Amino acid sequence: FASNLLSGSISASGNCTIRASIELNGNQLSGSLDLLNTCHTIGNMILHNNSFTGTVPSLELVPLNIVDFHQNKLTGTIPASIFTPYMYYLDLSQNQLTGNFPNVSSSHKSISFLNLAHNQLQGTIPDQISVFSYLQ
Repeated sequence: FASNLLSGSISASGNCTIRASIELNGNQLSGSLDLLNTCHTIGNMILHNNSFTGTVPSLELVPLNIVDFHQNKLTGTIPASIFTPYMYYLDLSQNQLTGNFPNVSSSHKSISFLNLAHNQLQGTIPDQISVFSYLQ
């Protein structure tokens, strides 16, 4: 459903299970991504180039490989829980994120692509960024 004219918000009742990728990028979707905290998704979550608002979902129970939320209207800080052991691609660029880079556990070292550009992050780049041994 990528690059269409889909609009509205994403909703689900109860827990949702998705056993593949969600690719809804390049639409006109809006609303919060909070419901993703209750989804059990295996694969990829590609929702860039929409108008989603609210905070970045924690995704702590979601074994995702790719998370791409760039070019939305997400606010708040980056939750440390978004860095899961399975994830190797995270793009949160071109949002309105603030605060410092979160403390990340050494068990979350599989990230090879990380893009946080064009936000309002502050502080210094922490030493623990070195846990991402595959980062290019």
